[in-house]
Amino acid sequence: ILMPRMPGGNVAAAFKSDPELKNIPIVWLTAAIRPSQIAESGGKICDYPCLAKPPNLDEIIKSIETYARAD
Repeated sequence: ILMPRMPGGNVAAAFKSDPELKNIPIVWLTAAIRPSQIAESGGKICDYPCLAKPPNLDEIIKSIETYARAD
């Protein structure tokens, strides 16, 4: 989310508006937000799922299974 040249929200918006990239799943991985804050927002930031650093292995696997699976 906090990146040096372009904020993560802008990157996500660019992906969403690009026909070739719009179907690529995005899951935030951030140290900027505590797990309790992520839980309060329903597990999403800018309408994308989010994991707080350091995620545990179960969280990573669940995110891959949920958001990165091929349809």
